[in-house]
Amino acid sequence: MAVAEGQAPMSSPQRADVGLLSRLVGAQSAFQRKRAIWGYIFALPWILGLIIFWGGPILASLYFSFTEYAVIGSP
Repeated sequence: MAVAEGQAPMSSPQRADVGLLSRLVGAQSAFQRKRAIWGYIFALPWILGLIIFWGGPILASLYFSFTEYAVIGSP
C-alpha cells in the first residue's frame, strides 16, 4: 500500500486507546473507585453546607411567602 505524498501513514491503535475505551465503557480499577469515593468524602462537607446554608433559607422564604406569618408579632 503506497502512501500519498504529504500524508502520514495510518498507524494501528495504541494501547492507550484500549484504556480510553474501557474508561468510556465504565470499567474502573479498584484504585480509581477508591479515589472517587475519597473525592466524594472530601466534597461532602461543602455539599452539606451548601444545602443547609443556601437551600435552607430559600425553602424557608418560600414557606413564609405562601403563609400568613407575623414577623414582628407573636406567631
